[in-house]
Amino acid sequence: MILPQDQHANEPPRRAWISVPDSDQTSYRASGEVMTEAALQYAVMKKALADLEAWIDRYSTLKGICGNAVATAKQQLVARLAASV
Repeated sequence: MILPQDQHANEPPRRAWISVPDSDQTSYRASGEVMTEAALQYAVMKKALADLEAWIDRYSTLKGICGNAVATAKQQLVARLAASV
């Protein structure tokens, strides 16, 4: 679900719910809740890293298209995860 954009704001619409993986299931949490709880942020970042690694595997033959951008994003995500422990 996307929240409607405020006509007076210069911000793009943001997601109302975020999929948060659990040990045995996935739940949907309000984006505000995820932004204020470190454990939920960590779970979302771990899932994002797994998704990014899958994308890298899928498109590894196309390095010339995105250069180092994906590798840089992965390094930053790994660093944030390490800092969160």
